[in-house]
Amino acid sequence: MYDMATNRSHYDVLGVRPTASPEDIRSAYRRLARLHHPDVTGRDASAADMAAINNAWSVLSDPVSRFNYDRQQRTPIDDSTTERNERERVDVVNRVKQTGPVRLPWRGFLFFSFLGIVGVLSLHAFSKPSGPVPPDLLIAAGSCVDIDREQFVTEVSCDGPHDGSVRELVAFDRDCPSDTMGHLDRQGMGKACVDYSPEAQGWGTQGSVGIVTVP
Repeated sequence: MYDMATNRSHYDVLGVRPTASPEDIRSAYRRLARLHHPDVTGRDASAADMAAINNAWSVLSDPVSRFNYDRQQRTPIDDSTTERNERERVDVVNRVKQTGPVRLPWRGFLFFSFLGIVGVLSLHAFSKPSGPVPPDLLIAAGSCVDIDREQFVTEVSCDGPHDGSVRELVAFDRDCPSDTMGHLDRQGMGKACVDYSPEAQGWGTQGSVGIVTVP
């Protein structure tokens, strides 16, 4: 716990506080080692100093050893701090016993929760359903499309007439499934694999134009 020759703690030997960081302890050890090493000073007395310094470093540099050392070293400051913390915990317990447990305003909570539910249901009942989402011209799986004269696909609304729907969008160098037709996307996103609708009216299904698939 202490340097037996001088009755100093390991922290005192290195000249650091008990709350010093590992970096502070390492810096203090290196500084003292340069000052007291016998090879540097050429004095025999420095050997005893280096022994104390090395002993302090071996304990404080290891987190586990330092933790055990700090538990064994009980200073008056530590005792007073522990006693003060204990008194504060007792005061808190006494205040809880005097005031009793905290009561939650359950009635108010239930009342406002009921109002919130009624408000949500009212908005849902009186709100008008939104119309169909207009196409954004970005072809993706599930998009409804028309086929133009040049055999390109263009996204249209699924609520109106359309030539088919896109099963999947693949890269230009890939083949579509055998039961779909491949058409290029004008946006350059890839090749659209189209399932044709039975009532298709677009250019891609008219007999006069014919179906031209993208290889």
